Amino acid sequence: SRGVPQLSYWSSDSSLSDNTTYPFFARSIYSNRQTATHLASSLTQPFDRLTHIGIVFIDDEYGQDLANQLFDACQANNIDVRTKAAFSPSTPDETIRSAVGIATGITGLRVFVSICFGTHIVRVLRAAQDNNALRSGYAWIWVDGSQMLPANPSQADAELLYGLLTFEWRSSESSLQKLDSVWSTFTPDDCS
Repeated sequence: SRGVPQLSYWSSDSSLSDNTTYPFFARSIYSNRQTATHLASSLTQPFDRLTHIGIVFIDDEYGQDLANQLFDACQANNIDVRTKAAFSPSTPDETIRSAVGIATGITGLRVFVSICFGTHIVRVLRAAQDNNALRSGYAWIWVDGSQMLPANPSQADAELLYGLLTFEWRSSESSLQKLDSVWSTFTPDDCS
């Protein structure tokens, strides 16, 4: 970046938090590591007997990073991740059915964290319903993407989305503070 401050409004990749490699990078959202750490901690609060989960995620850089960060955070909180089942963004319908089938086929697994965007949420829920895992005693938690759900879902999709549980972590500390502290030391010559 040649010493020019950079602000990302959407990039959550944990590797961008490396201040040595990216000293002038700031973000307006939280890193995948922060989100995963707080989700795992939140899972232990109301569910004191929660000992295991499954992760269903989109197999791209975002999904892989967040799934790996969540796996590590769950281990630190004594939650066993029994499966990480990925689906392809290029062939979502068939791979979503396969990933959800793998995750829901594990005996005793009733809590699932899904990492994907709004375009895939309904498909994951349909696959969960097809696998009899969208009923009482099961929980599906979405980490991201619910803000990208269709504005006017069909009646069938609206019924699937009823009771959707999403997780979004907010902090009182703004990542914009980092940008402000870096930016305030710059002169016009620094930006040429």
